[in-house]
Amino acid sequence: MLIYGFMAPSTEAEKLRGAVIALVYLLAIAVVNVYALWKLPARSKWKRLAMHVLVFSFAAATMFALLRWS
Repeated sequence: MLIYGFMAPSTEAEKLRGAVIALVYLLAIAVVNVYALWKLPARSKWKRLAMHVLVFSFAAATMFALLRWS
């Protein structure tokens, strides 16, 4: 279902549903990360934030590459 959100569906209703799925997924990740970072001490926040940025950017690039070449 998440992969479907990043594909280009044919009808406008499916495009809207796919965009909503993608936005809900991104919002959920953002909320969990902000909550987790808020609870950490200042020094650990930057390390954890850098790790999250690397992991999620690699995951997004991999997902788009797989969709592009599959």
